[in-house]
Amino acid sequence: MSKTGLAVLKEAANKGKLVAIMGTGVSRALAAAEAPHHSWRGLIETGLSYARARGRITQDQERRWARTLGSDDIDDMLAAAEFVTQKLQGADKLLYERWLQELFFGEKCGTGKMAEAIRSLRDANIPLATLNYDTLLEQATDLPGITLSDTSQVVSWMQRDHPGILHLHGKWDVPGSCILGIRDYTATLTSEVRSLIQRSLSSFGQLLFVGCGDTFSDPNFSALINWCRTNIGGAPPLHYAFVTEKDYGPRKKDQAWQGFVDPISYPNHADLPAKLLEIVADVQAAKRKPKRTSSSLIDEAQCLDAYRTFLIRDCGQMTIEGVRADMDTAQRKFDLERLFVPLDVVPIPPEFPLTDPKREQKLSEWQESDGRGKTFGEAFRDNRRIALLAFPGGGKT
Repeated sequence: MSKTGLAVLKEAANKGKLVAIMGTGVSRALAAAEAPHHSWRGLIETGLSYARARGRITQDQERRWARTLGSDDIDDMLAAAEFVTQKLQGADKLLYERWLQELFFGEKCGTGKMAEAIRSLRDANIPLATLNYDTLLEQATDLPGITLSDTSQVVSWMQRDHPGILHLHGKWDVPGSCILGIRDYTATLTSEVRSLIQRSLSSFGQLLFVGCGDTFSDPNFSALINWCRTNIGGAPPLHYAFVTEKDYGPRKKDQAWQGFVDPISYPNHADLPAKLLEIVADVQAAKRKPKRTSSSLIDEAQCLDAYRTFLIRDCGQMTIEGVRADMDTAQRKFDLERLFVPLDVVPIPPEFPLTDPKREQKLSEWQESDGRGKTFGEAFRDNRRIALLAFPGGGKT
């Protein structure tokens, strides 16, 4: 019997192989206040209004492109996004940056169930990526944001050495990283770093898409899906996305999803946090396991004693073959504790300049307070890193 999608996600979370990718639905659930720019269509509409208010486009152009945004065709959406991008960027891109700043600066994360669920993913060491420009995930998790231009941090994030929020489509306070219009998407298709990251994630990790309704029509992801289908076929893992029961049927039949991502349904948007918590429940339970009991500590002590006894019995004696002696002496085993001659170490005095008139006095005072010899054990107890200096045969080994 094949596993359910939820069972696959739980297993991936337990094995440290799950990566969660957040879409606009997560931003809408996290934000303390609802805003139009939490959806891609709403974001472009705000761009049209911003451009119109600053005389970059006419009222007629705003109305015409607003009608285009009503289309369900991804190409129409991209064309409108490209129009906004070009009208706001200009020669110095200052308006584009101001527009993003006006939308996202000061935006606050709420304290609801979604924030709690996201923190649970973080606590389960599940890497988090986002397709959104905002920093609500950073606020919810206290993790830093990472853009794809931070190559070393991205690699560390993929290796799970550098927890953070990976912004796959850019971050509002790094405007050059944001992917919005056709030219931006064209650039992503030729980005070797982006291709490497996305192919590595999709080929070797288990991806969970949350709040990513139309993500797979996105040119960036459709190119990735086509690459996987052409080069790997059915070998990479099937990924999953949470969708409402209302959207489950259409997504199951969506050709953009088939063979790459499978939908998992939940009743309505308010139930999504509970679904996320369900995935990491086993990981959290493992972390809450009781500490070792006194009996387990006793067992550990017995094991150490047995190991020490073995070392003394097996390695605590030596013969002196090769040394000129009578046959009886040469074949005898000697106790290392009786042969070993403990050596003292003395610290090297500090260097006082020869021109210092009080040099001898300072050396004498140092010798009296700090210059006494110590056994090696004493010195190593106080200093975990030591440079041992001695002539050959002095006993360093």
